[in-house]
Amino acid sequence: MKSYYNQLVAFLALFVVFFITPSALAKIVKAPNDILIGHKAAYEFSLKKRKSSSDIVGVQGIMSMRTDISCDTVATRQTLLLDYETSQSGVMRYEESSQTVENLENGLFSFINSVKVNGNITKSVKGSARNNGTGSAEVKRTDASGEQVVLTSSKALEFPAMQMNHVLQAFSKGETRYQSRFFDSSNGAETFYDVIVTKETGSGVNIRPDYVTLSDWEKGHQLQFTFFEAQEGDIFSPESVMTSVINDQGVTYAIQVDFEDYSLSAQLISLEKFSKIQCDK
Repeated sequence: MKSYYNQLVAFLALFVVFFITPSALAKIVKAPNDILIGHKAAYEFSLKKRKSSSDIVGVQGIMSMRTDISCDTVATRQTLLLDYETSQSGVMRYEESSQTVENLENGLFSFINSVKVNGNITKSVKGSARNNGTGSAEVKRTDASGEQVVLTSSKALEFPAMQMNHVLQAFSKGETRYQSRFFDSSNGAETFYDVIVTKETGSGVNIRPDYVTLSDWEKGHQLQFTFFEAQEGDIFSPESVMTSVINDQGVTYAIQVDFEDYSLSAQLISLEKFSKIQCDK
């Protein structure tokens, strides 16, 4: 089951999109607090489909998240609870909680993250990440025992708020494909992901949640994310492919994530938008 839990890194990245090309960067002039809106939301998870060979026979769960946006920070709290029913081990529960703050002024990304499996804490970390200005990045994390670990990336990292901001603006100006290295601290802050995001026009996530009006659904951006574990050199087989519907303010309506032998879906079941802030330019 450990491999299934590790794949949830991609699922916890569902609100994020990825680095844009230099030509697209020139078109981006608005800050995250101009585009994104603070909000509180909840999502219901279920098993979408499975191969007959899959050990997973059922999934149920819920994710709740809250994003608060000020003129200089984006703060997010997120909790995920999934019950996996397996043919070999019965029901197993995965819980993950995270708190992150992205400083829009100095680029520092700070985080606290914990993971439980069947009620037992398997990971508990806190730390920070920052790009160093020379095209590379560093993540410093401390676990519950006090052990400190430094992760380095030869490529610059993208963090959630600025990436969502970038992609929403870029796709609105005609961009259709981007690639980046991404970090959001999920799964114990152990992994970077290389991600390709494309704008989809096919069926993808074709079930509109009851909570979302038809008008809002039709205005949403259907985006596909392909996740690869970050490594130097060539990109090999993806770990997962995620399709999501996101509105112009960065609110995700619905998601489908396809793993090798099963697929999960998540639909918005509650949403509260906060008042948009006004900041000095």
